[in-house]
Amino acid sequence: MSNSSNSRVLINVIGVPSIIAVLFLGGPLFACFITIVMLLAIREIPNFIHNPHINPFYYILTAAFLVLAVLYYYRLNYYLDFTIIFLISITIIEIFRSSKMPFANISIIMVAFIWIGLMLGSMILLRNYEAGGYNIGFELTFAMMISVWICDTAAFIFGKKFGKKKILPAVSPNKTVVGTIAGLIASFAVMSLLYFTNFSFIGYPTADGFFLGWIDMQDVIVMSLIFGIFGQLGDFGESLLKREAGVKDSSSLLKGHGGILDRFDSLAYTTPLLVIYSKYFIN
Repeated sequence: MSNSSNSRVLINVIGVPSIIAVLFLGGPLFACFITIVMLLAIREIPNFIHNPHINPFYYILTAAFLVLAVLYYYRLNYYLDFTIIFLISITIIEIFRSSKMPFANISIIMVAFIWIGLMLGSMILLRNYEAGGYNIGFELTFAMMISVWICDTAAFIFGKKFGKKKILPAVSPNKTVVGTIAGLIASFAVMSLLYFTNFSFIGYPTADGFFLGWIDMQDVIVMSLIFGIFGQLGDFGESLLKREAGVKDSSSLLKGHGGILDRFDSLAYTTPLLVIYSKYFIN
């Protein structure tokens, strides 16, 4: 087995259970974990840029993500206010930096702010989600992460074994129609399994099932579509950027798995959509 394969197995064996443990414990620990993920992701943004005249002021993202983490953790609804203040701030910084490509610098910082901060960072908000005064954030976040991971695995296995017709070869040449459909089916299978089981992380089986009665079959279908479709679109979205940059992975931080953005690209799309759906339909 190659060193890359060994590293990949090691990360799976240690990383996945560790993430689930941190997710289960929740609270400040999970918020700190997602904040660290966001801060590490900042280091990967330059890998998508090869123009020497583009030089975004990345340091401001560190401060912005720390503020967002606090807003999300305490559920302080000032995200629009902060986004406006942030845009004004980076524009002022560019004025005084006298950079050669200020529009590109501002655009890249704002994309990173929205993609990593607002979208991926909303996992902190999702983990603390309450319905009817009861925190079901763990159940929602766990279901999302497992569904997305299984979707990705099924798409890879079935696409590699049975896939012939490429779905978007100009964006991601290895992804097939069969793999994409298999991923969607896998997401629905995982959500259905969780919905119909009486397993619960609260310490004992419950007649209300894993979701404690807060989720019905309509929610299962909608959430499966979010995870199975938009999760894969998140992967395509990052592939689009990597293809333009001419890189295979966002970084080599996670040996055998690429970078932070490679592992969390799907969750950056599914998390905010699940937060929005839960806000209006799970309460």
